[in-house]
Amino acid sequence: SPDGESIAFQSDRSGNEEIYVLEVATGEERRITAVEGRDGWPAWSPDGQRLLFFSERDGVSALYLWEAATDRQSRLTDLDASSFFGAWSPDGSEIVFSRELDEHNDWSLWRIRADGSGLRRFHSSDARDFQAHWGCVRE
Repeated sequence: SPDGESIAFQSDRSGNEEIYVLEVATGEERRITAVEGRDGWPAWSPDGQRLLFFSERDGVSALYLWEAATDRQSRLTDLDASSFFGAWSPDGSEIVFSRELDEHNDWSLWRIRADGSGLRRFHSSDARDFQAHWGCVRE
């Protein structure tokens, strides 16, 4: 987490890939997901209040958010295409992620607001484009 107090990670210790949160000071672990299908690629929001991850619980990979304060999970992206590898914008207002539109490796980069609105493709090429991260380039 941004405050350094918690670490989110993916593990298959249950026989299925799930998301866990480890409290650094106490070593206490908490399992966040417990569903059929793989869960992975956890990413803390900049304010540390939400955890973004992908889940295949509905048969197609979609992005989900876990709210730390309420322990609620909600699906962020729809199920009409596979969505993976989400990364937060520095201010936490948007998420960039990879989306496979069909089964022919048509991977492109997409953006969505953290509230689930404003889905849009913003980069596509003849190659498979994925695992984007926000940042700045300094010279």
